[in-house]
This record gives sequence, C-alpha cells and structure tokens, in this order.
Amino acid sequence: MKLQQLGLAIFLAAGWGLGDQMPQPTPSEPQEQRHPPPEQPPPSLQRPTLGPAPGPSLGGPRSSNIVDPRRLMSIRKVFIQRLDNNLSEKLIAALSKGDLFQVVNKRQEADAIFGGSCFEARRIRKVHTEVFLSDRITGKIIWQDVVRQPFNPPPLESAVDATVAEIMAHLRLDLREAPRKPPEGRRGP
Repeated sequence: MKLQQLGLAIFLAAGWGLGDQMPQPTPSEPQEQRHPPPEQPPPSLQRPTLGPAPGPSLGGPRSSNIVDPRRLMSIRKVFIQRLDNNLSEKLIAALSKGDLFQVVNKRQEADAIFGGSCFEARRIRKVHTEVFLSDRITGKIIWQDVVRQPFNPPPLESAVDATVAEIMAHLRLDLREAPRKPPEGRRGP
C-alpha cells in the first residue's frame, strides 16, 4: 500500500516538473495572435440584406409558408375540414367575422380546403397545430402554417383560441405579402 502511495507521489511530482518545461508564449507573441481571425468576405461578396434586422420577436419566427401566392390571392370560398380540439369550429367563427374568405358548408362550392391537425402533447404541455389550404380540385398545397402553443396553464381551450388568433394573423400577413412573392420554383428578376 505504501509502495502505491510512493509511486503516485513520484508520478505527480514528475508531472509538475514537466509543466515547467512546456514552451510558453513569449511576451512578444500574445496568445490571441497565434491564430489569425477568420477573414471576412469583401462587402461586394456578402449576402444582401433587406436593411437592419428587426428586433427579436417574442413569438419566434413566423412559421407560415406561401406555396402558391397567385392561387392564394384567387381564393374566395373555403371549406373547413373537421379538426381536433374544436379547431375547425373556432376557425369557422374567426373566418366568418373577418373579410378574408367566405366559409361554405359544401366541399364542392369551395375554391380551397382548409385542413390539418391539432393535437395536444400532454407530456410537453403544448398544442401542436399544422394547418394548410389546398386546392379543391388538384389537392396541391397553397398555404401552410405550423403553430405550437403552451397550455396547462393556460387551459387547453385557451391555447386553441391563441392558436386560431396566430393562424389568422399569419394568414392576413401572408395575403398582404402574396402579391410581391414570386411563385415557388421561379426566382425574382
């Protein structure tokens, strides 16, 4: 046992002695200058921006996506499929109050179908909602949105109400931006 302790003491002493023999940076060679900073591309090669970045959003980045802006602008009547957690009824009420689209009761009368899912993830206490507008005839997606709202607290119904408000805000904003957005697959001038 004493032999092991003696061996450990010799090992540690040898390690301390080696630390003194390691090359140290000289005062004329500061440690920061040993690795040059990464080169920045010249201003002519930097990616263009649309001006100064806005302040941080409390809700995070917008999660909606316009797939076909021209088609989105042409929608007048929508049919809303049945969605979980009373989301379909709340969307019908929200769309009926506004002037975005007319809600119809028959699928054949609609220009587009509002569908998706709304489920509560009780383990992580969030309502996860994915909604989309699709063309009634072709079935192609025109617009989509993903919203996650915490609940418990607030109760599930309040979280679904907040989800509907966020979906409507995204839809209004996207309808304003749609005329300026080129169709997917084509780039602007």
